[in-house]
Amino acid sequence: MIQNPQLVLTVCRRLLDCDGHIKLCDFGFTKPNDDGKEVAGYTEIYASPEILQSQPTGPAADWWAVGVVLYECIGGASPFKVSSATSMYDMKRNIVDPNYRIPPFSDSSENAQVAHHLICELLQRNPAERLSSQDAWWNHSFNAGLCKRQLMARQVAVESDVAGPARCSFDHETGRLELGAVAEDEGERTGSNFSVI
Repeated sequence: MIQNPQLVLTVCRRLLDCDGHIKLCDFGFTKPNDDGKEVAGYTEIYASPEILQSQPTGPAADWWAVGVVLYECIGGASPFKVSSATSMYDMKRNIVDPNYRIPPFSDSSENAQVAHHLICELLQRNPAERLSSQDAWWNHSFNAGLCKRQLMARQVAVESDVAGPARCSFDHETGRLELGAVAEDEGERTGSNFSVI
């Protein structure tokens, strides 16, 4: 169902371990404001409507980000990016637009439709209506057949093409992912580079 499994790695906040299990990292960051105090920030394309509109937030904002990541993993692009020419401004406008509908996947299988339903529940613009609890997540038909206990204990087999440690680089202009081996003497790098651990 995933159109391009390597797209799971398109942002430096997603990592794969050597067994193919996904690792999600923090979606936010802090930065100094004009007074030099640290304030919370966010990655705009994962920000919920309430964040972009400077409204109060809660855990539902994190569930929104999970919906965006899940859509990207299955569909290969942000649910708010209509075309390759879609600007950041347009993506943010789509996030807050109550009339914007999450595009269906090109795969019309039942599995894709179930995944799309879950994503639409995660991307409800009203946080009070958003799927935003672990119970609701695990009880959704998308997770049918998964055993939470086994999954959390990493006892669920995951298909993976990852043969060992690798360094990935994402080119923001072309949208291409480069996957290469990690040199033994390579030190830590920052930016849009990340490792398969």
